[in-house]
Amino acid sequence: MRRLLIICALLVALAAPVQVRPEQAGKPYRIGYLTPWYSTSNAALRLALLDALRARGLREGEEVVFESRYADGRFEQLGELAAQLAQLRVDVIVALSIPAGLAARGATSTIPIVVAANGDLAESGLVADAARPGGNVTGVQLVRPELAVRQLEILAQLVPGATRFAYLGNPDIPSDVALFRVLEGRAAAARVAMHLLPAKSESDYRAVFPRVTEQHIQGLIVGASVAVWDVARSIVRHTAQNKVPAIYPGREFVEAGGLVSYFVSASQQGQLVAAYVDRILKGARPGDLPVELNGRYELTINLRTARTLGLTIPPALRAQAADR
Repeated sequence: MRRLLIICALLVALAAPVQVRPEQAGKPYRIGYLTPWYSTSNAALRLALLDALRARGLREGEEVVFESRYADGRFEQLGELAAQLAQLRVDVIVALSIPAGLAARGATSTIPIVVAANGDLAESGLVADAARPGGNVTGVQLVRPELAVRQLEILAQLVPGATRFAYLGNPDIPSDVALFRVLEGRAAAARVAMHLLPAKSESDYRAVFPRVTEQHIQGLIVGASVAVWDVARSIVRHTAQNKVPAIYPGREFVEAGGLVSYFVSASQQGQLVAAYVDRILKGARPGDLPVELNGRYELTINLRTARTLGLTIPPALRAQAADR
């Protein structure tokens, strides 16, 4: 009987999965990095992710190496890029945006996928349920619908008395549409006008500003999809030329001369994604990791631009901001 028990124990030990750390295997983990953006527009987020991984003991070139794929604004390329990562058999794929997540899931049902997106992972079909995703996908929803409401409130404080606002976004991207619908509802309740300025391509962003003037827009909310086209400086330049106060999706726009940003910071995004990657590399199954709904946003104001536009920053708003 004792011999039988020893044999059974040995069989169980052999069958149990063993999590091999990079230092044990003698080679680093490979992280696939899939994004629809340009490498230049995505640099801050990638650096933030590297910093967050380093804080967890996962240093690039030692414990982890990156296999990065950028679609450069061409969403139709995401499927091919995801297939490349699947063929490389990376240990985990970090997919930025819902389209990137869908492309990654279409390329593999076994490699763990961490999605960081503005849209709802459950509504998009990426996960079965946010609390228990199942399958090989989990991640973080970076933007709540309430974000758009707060953006409108901030813009209204900066331009008191304004009654005509617009949202610059891509009507083909569900998260942009969802935020615009929220803005429509809030604008109607406040008895102000909210217009949609559709922009599906890089050229659309350049062509949209004559409409801003024609419609006498007094405040502009720039949707997160604009970051895909790597046109931060271009958008800021056009808003400055048209003297339109605008709120942007990221402090890089404010650093380029934009008025104000209220959005999730690159540092926060990096920390959220790194936490999932670390847990998965330590053996956690993505299907068991609940999707996190981010609720932390950063307010940044360019005081020089505010003075140029003749705007006064309310003291309460200034106290909340990381001024530039």
